[in-house]
Amino acid sequence: MEVNGTNTTLLQPCSDRSQPTKFIVVIQIVVYSVLLAFSFLGNSLVMLVVSRTNEIRATVNFFIFNMAVSDLIFTIVITPREITAVVSDINRPWFLSGFIGSATCKLCYFIQDVCTAVSMLTLVAIATDRYYAIVFPMRSGVITPKIRKVMVISIWIIAMGFNFPNFYAFSVRRSDKNKNLDECVFVWDQKQGLAYFLTSSAFLFILPLMTMIVIYSIILVTIRRRKIPGSLESSRARRHKERRNRRVLKMVLAVLLAFLVCWLPVNIYIYMNYFGLHQQSTCNGKDTVLVVTLFLAYTNAAINPFIYFAFSENYRRAAVNIIKFKSKRQQARRENTSLLARASSVPASVIKNRALKLHLELNEMTALEEVHNGERSE
Repeated sequence: MEVNGTNTTLLQPCSDRSQPTKFIVVIQIVVYSVLLAFSFLGNSLVMLVVSRTNEIRATVNFFIFNMAVSDLIFTIVITPREITAVVSDINRPWFLSGFIGSATCKLCYFIQDVCTAVSMLTLVAIATDRYYAIVFPMRSGVITPKIRKVMVISIWIIAMGFNFPNFYAFSVRRSDKNKNLDECVFVWDQKQGLAYFLTSSAFLFILPLMTMIVIYSIILVTIRRRKIPGSLESSRARRHKERRNRRVLKMVLAVLLAFLVCWLPVNIYIYMNYFGLHQQSTCNGKDTVLVVTLFLAYTNAAINPFIYFAFSENYRRAAVNIIKFKSKRQQARRENTSLLARASSVPASVIKNRALKLHLELNEMTALEEVHNGERSE
């Protein structure tokens, strides 16, 4: 779901709105900081789990890894910007000037919208994978490792292509509210912004959403009608595979639902602004709705990791193993450091005597073992 155009005049905070209290400012900063922490830790752990666990390197998890990458980049880009806006009380303050300021302004919104588009298109790729896995289980391997890599690269290229106009639509301008600060703003007029938003929304949200509705409808109908033929042994194997596919299906449907719940409100708000459907609303009321809907959209990047771990036992087990492995390595390093420190404080003559004693004991044990083996062979 694209948020292109959220910086047009219609969607900027009102100039005559009341100033937020310090308490509200602190709350917003804390909430955005928590969002950044949860998204960073959660998506990083998902990436570690998928990359280091052979058991879950299936195609669907490869796509989930791609979503985790886009969610992580998205949060790292937008959260500091939003915190800066809250602190300065300016819609989109920009503290860099000149060529660097203009380039980073354009790049920031380009990356933001690219990551959002990548998430939506990756959900379509996941739906396609589930379609072959459940509707055509005998052809579930049609998405080979080579094809899925091509799909991921294509997703990023398509997302970048549709959002390339951001490099022309955004620019740095002197703030009307504070003449000492610059803002990174959407400079196209309302007609250009509307055309851009409708185009990107149609191809990167509505069309993918309709595609997924059709795919998942076919999948659900297939699951309800399917009967498992064959022998008892083959039926058990197929039932096990069916249960596994259904668990994965529940997880990806939960991810899709979370995406819609998080991103649909802000897009409805954008449509209403462009078409003037709530011009009678008060300035403070519109600002409150804008802040809430934008924050809800941003939380999607932090919610997804919780869904993966809540629905997948393999993810939970792999995460626990990774954490345990790291703790064991740290403990081993501490023990080695302690042993080295103790060894450095022991005189060389003592170490030599202990080594000689240990060598004699090993020779004696070896001799006794040879005698024992000789008696057994006799």
